[in-house]
Amino acid sequence: MKVVCITNDVEATSIFGEAYREDIAKNVAEVALPALLALYRKYNVKATFFCLASYVQKYPQIIDMIQADGHEVACHGYTHESNEAFDMLSYEEQLNHLKCSKHILDSLANDEVISFRAPALRVNEYTPQALKNAGFKIDSSVAPQRLDAFMSLGSKRKLQWIGAPRTIYETSTNNLARKGTSTITEVPISAFGLPYISTLMRVSPFMNRLARRCVAAENNHYSLAGGGQEGRYFLVPSFRSNQYRSINRNYTNQNNKSDKAPPCGCLENETQETQFRPQESRFVGKRTHFLAKEGVFF
Repeated sequence: MKVVCITNDVEATSIFGEAYREDIAKNVAEVALPALLALYRKYNVKATFFCLASYVQKYPQIIDMIQADGHEVACHGYTHESNEAFDMLSYEEQLNHLKCSKHILDSLANDEVISFRAPALRVNEYTPQALKNAGFKIDSSVAPQRLDAFMSLGSKRKLQWIGAPRTIYETSTNNLARKGTSTITEVPISAFGLPYISTLMRVSPFMNRLARRCVAAENNHYSLAGGGQEGRYFLVPSFRSNQYRSINRNYTNQNNKSDKAPPCGCLENETQETQFRPQESRFVGKRTHFLAKEGVFF
């Protein structure tokens, strides 16, 4: 049985400039997210949704929609503005940011939020301790061996990803990209040179399929080496809510040569691929698996 943890970043920021846009906010809440949730219902997928606190504070119905289908509500910080990126903040600033975000999400979800992903995956040496003291237990801000990191904001610190573990691990107390004795569990985003994320899916469906197949082959290898034990396979793709529409359009034009694809057509194709057949996979949220294993995933 393959274990797949699909993660989603719920935000309303422009891909260019990382600035909040109300038109994107409305589209995500009213069109993109409902379409995605319908797709997950169709295939009985349970996923993790990293929500930007300032956004869902304006659109609280988003939390209701996510929880209604049994998905995990997780934290994506308070704002996606680049001048407030975590790799630019002190320990005290990060702690205050995290506590504020967690309070908003805990209140809206009426439950404790324990998973975090930094906006733009930008973190620094203070982030592990700030996460711990803010009450988080899981992080997903590292993409091991993602070689395009130098093209993104915060690229200097992201060079540490080259040496990051490729499986789930307890982090160092001052570096999320290294193993250590922290109480924070890192669930890294799947990558194999190129990241398995919606940005790649949007730009090049072909390269996206290549990245997915490479990661799947690697995980299948370790599954066989481990004697075929359940839970040896753990794939963590990452999707951005503000890209669902453009992903579908781009995928349709490049693969089907048609302008009339179903909502989330590209993501549906991903689900139908061999590596994601529902009868062969167990789709879980990070929180569910974390608590079920009493703090140890596999």
